[in-house]
Amino acid sequence: MRAVTRLATQMLSVVCALTCLACTTPKHAAAQPGDFPDLGGFAPVPAENYIEAPSRGLQYAHFSTPYNIQCWFEAAEPVPAWHSQDINCLGDMPDANPCAVAKASPGSGPAYVINKTGDNCGAPYTRGLLLNAGQKLTYRDATCAVGADHLVACLDTSHGQHGFVFKPSGSTAF
Repeated sequence: MRAVTRLATQMLSVVCALTCLACTTPKHAAAQPGDFPDLGGFAPVPAENYIEAPSRGLQYAHFSTPYNIQCWFEAAEPVPAWHSQDINCLGDMPDANPCAVAKASPGSGPAYVINKTGDNCGAPYTRGLLLNAGQKLTYRDATCAVGADHLVACLDTSHGQHGFVFKPSGSTAF
């Protein structure tokens, strides 16, 4: 019986130590690409205009762009500290020739990824209010901006500096 008690005590100590370590681990860091736009140069819009209250489940902020790209991210109250807001954008890629549809979304770690979907180009990707060129939408740790010349850039700061940028000269995720 003492061996069982000693083993249980040791296991509890290990679990406590791992829990403490998980709570004190620093956030992941990532560098924005050098050509990522300065989001401070975009005009903010009221986030509440873009948040859709669902009949059930989590609420999301949705917006569309003049470039046939729609984006959304979690806007629940509150977003848990261990969770990101999961920014997603879907639509016609500005750097694809011939035309291709792609989706930017969170990857398996803190970084984001861009994947082609196989969907048909030209389908309407227009869910959410229009976010015009020169504007940005910010809610908690998520910021997305629309620039001139088919630029769409999103930054998630919940676990470092992660996100993506769509642009004609080359789209990238980080």
